[in-house]
Amino acid sequence: MLDEATTMADSIQDPAVRADVLTHVGFLEYDRGDYAAAEEVLRESLRIRERTLGPTHPYVAISLNNLAYALQQQGRLEEALPLRRRALAIATAELGSSHDNTGTYAFNLGETLVALGRSAEAEASYREAIDILSRAFPEGHPLTARPLRGLARLLLSEGRNADAEPLLTAAVMIYRASGAHEDAAEVERDLASIGL
Repeated sequence: MLDEATTMADSIQDPAVRADVLTHVGFLEYDRGDYAAAEEVLRESLRIRERTLGPTHPYVAISLNNLAYALQQQGRLEEALPLRRRALAIATAELGSSHDNTGTYAFNLGETLVALGRSAEAEASYREAIDILSRAFPEGHPLTARPLRGLARLLLSEGRNADAEPLLTAAVMIYRASGAHEDAAEVERDLASIGL
């Protein structure tokens, strides 16, 4: 499938459309669990976007974020980290600190930092994501719960249960209100484990 899709993308003259097609192929490879194949086409999409749009375009940030995910899924965290940082820097500069993409990239950076064991930096990234996404979305939007939950889990791992509890409570309320029952149940299990 990768060869056929890449061949089809090669026949597309418009670079923006070609980059979009390659990105969608990358997502298909994600779904198949073939992160190496996803990496290959996402790198090409990134190259096209950097060449045609410039290194600081918001679409370049999207490509960086997508590629970082493929690398992270392969356990290549140190390679993913600078891509995460660059995506966040571009979004902050080009979209501002109240845009949902900026908040998502801050959250994703936090996830990568947690995986690398860099807790203090991860906490700062999660807090930044909470701040940004609370401005980007109305109160109670389900995407605002993700960094609350991420930060709470980090705090729990450090034994900071009292600090984690209000974050988990807020995340549960958001998930319940939005109908995300599985997510709410997972966070409720985290709450039950605290024993406060």
